[in-house]
Order: sequence, then C-alpha cells, then structure tokens
Amino acid sequence: MTRDEPVALPEPSQAPTTRSLEVVGGRRATALIRQTALTELARTALLGIPQRPLLAKAARLVQTALDAGSCGVYEYLPGGHDLLLRAAAFAPGQHRRPATIDVTTATVAAPGMDSSAPAGTALMLPIRTSPPFGFVAARRDHGGFNDEDRHFALQVADILAAALERLRDEEDERRAALLDPLTGLPNRALILDHLRLALARSRRRPSNVGVLFVDLDHFKVVNDTMGHEAGDAVLVATGERLRAALRPPDTVGRLGGDEFVAICEDIGGAAEVLAVAERLAASLERSVHVAGRDVPIRASIGAALSTSDATEPAALLTEADGAMFWAKRSGAGIALFDERMRVGVDMLRYFDDPDRLDLRDRPAPGIQRP
Repeated sequence: MTRDEPVALPEPSQAPTTRSLEVVGGRRATALIRQTALTELARTALLGIPQRPLLAKAARLVQTALDAGSCGVYEYLPGGHDLLLRAAAFAPGQHRRPATIDVTTATVAAPGMDSSAPAGTALMLPIRTSPPFGFVAARRDHGGFNDEDRHFALQVADILAAALERLRDEEDERRAALLDPLTGLPNRALILDHLRLALARSRRRPSNVGVLFVDLDHFKVVNDTMGHEAGDAVLVATGERLRAALRPPDTVGRLGGDEFVAICEDIGGAAEVLAVAERLAASLERSVHVAGRDVPIRASIGAALSTSDATEPAALLTEADGAMFWAKRSGAGIALFDERMRVGVDMLRYFDDPDRLDLRDRPAPGIQRP
C-alpha cells in the first residue's frame, strides 16, 4: 500500500452497527466495535495518507461506530467563524446530502465533561490542533448521545488532531525546503525545477522561455553601513516589487544573497524579454524606506532566451548570469546574452576571483579557464 492510496472502507450495509451488536452481545460488543474503529483509524493515520482520504475514513468510522444517521468533518474557513464540510458519511437509506447541525442544541464534547451534561441528537467534537482545524459532527434522528459516545468521539478527534498536525508539519518542511526563508520566494532548487518544466512546455508548443538574472548593485554597502536588518528589508522589498512587475504566470525566486531570477514563458523574442527587463528595473527605481532613511535600489539585469544553444535549466541560468555580469561591468544596466559574451565573461570572472566556483560560473562545454 502506498502513501497516496485511500484505505478501503466497508460499506455501511456490510458493517455491523452498534445496535445490532448490542442485541447479540450487549455493551461489551459495543466497546469492541469502537475499540476496533479507533485502532483502524490510528493505523490509517500512521500510514501518513493524505488529508482527504483520512477525513473520509474518520467520518465513516464514526458514523458506523456510533450508529449515527450521518457524520461530517468540518474545517474552519479563514477567519475562524464559518465551517466547510470536508468529508461525510451516511447510514444506509439516508439522503446523500450534508447534515445540518444546529450549534445551539448540539452537544459539544470536551475534556472533563461530567455525566450530568445533557444528551442531544447532535454531537460536535473539536479537532484540537493549533490553530484549531474544525469539528467532527455526528447526528442521530432518534435518541441522544451518552457519556460513552462522547468519550469515543473525543478519542477519534484526538487521533485526527495528531494526524493533521503531523501532515501539516510535513508540508511545512517540504515548503521550507523549496522556499527562501526571508522573502518567501522560490529558492534555487525550486527555480531550477520551474525552469525545467517551462523549457519542457516550450518544446511542446513551441515557444520561448526568457530568464532574467537580477543582481542588486552596491548591496554590500547597505549591509555594512546600516546593518543586516536594513539589508533584509531591502531584499524583501525587492522580491515584492519584482513579483508585482511580472505577469501572473511568471515566476520570480531568490538564488541567495542579492541575486534574484525571473522566469517568463511564451516570450516573443529578444525585444520582448528586454522589455520585461526594463519593467523589472523600473520597479526598483523607488527607494526603500528603512529605519527612517530612504535607501536607493539599483540592479543589473541579464537576460537569456531559450532559443540559444542552452537547453538545460542550469545552462540557461548561466547565460542569464553571464549577461548580468556583462551589464554590471559595462555599466549598461541591462544586457541580453550573446555568444560573444561567453569567453569574455568567463575570463573577467576568473581574474576577479580565480577560486570562485559555482553552478552558474562554470564555463560551457568547450570553454576552458586560462
């Protein structure tokens, strides 16, 4: 069984209900079916299956074990006031529509609830994650829920809470591995992945992909004179402005330091990618207000098109980086990669710092360092 395969659930008509078992075996049988349900839900949670099948399984197990007419799992919408139905299960013969739970009359199970708490035909079970996820809600058309029902329901909600917290932590770890922690933009790994997918799409259409390498000018001066907090504020503002200057389908990420990369698909040619570069440069012209001072931002931007010989993401990124280096050294501010730049940029970099080796600084095949 793989992580993404939903766990098969028994049909309600095939699963024994609490009431039918009570006729045969009484309260012991009721406890047995509920313990089996809890064990099954815990086992499913440990498998690490995605949220949707996990919630569906929990709803079905609660409906069956409580012999309820219906059970739903609800998630809080942003703001924490409204609930969205995420999963539902119904007894045989029930209409397949979400049950309406009247919060004013429902019994909300909570730790420490004593036996004097009133029984009701509806039961709401808070899923106590941080922040709160929502509720599991069960309804009976006839009869109420007793203390044993509430205790079982709370155990289900606690299992769900632990599983959802783990899924959330795993998702946060995956996101952290692909996003720059300062700006929230894609990092180098995710940018290269986006570029790989963009190049694959461009070969199928066909169309051009433009890569723009943005490097802030004199950023070290900001860090040295105003401190790293001011430098961080400049980097965050730069990321926000670059993202706002691009089209919605385009991507901007931070490679590290003061270096950013934009990926633009369906670019018509050299004139269009240079127009994008000018738009990015214009977005950075306004100063950033930091610690009571206006900090000017300037950048050198290198552009490269997938119409060149570069067919691999790293190679195209190298070309854009080379054009940026040329733009910075020449004072032009913006440059489009040209094959004539390749040897010149490589030699300039070598004499600037012979020990500087990086994915983007490696010469293309056939070009040797002196």
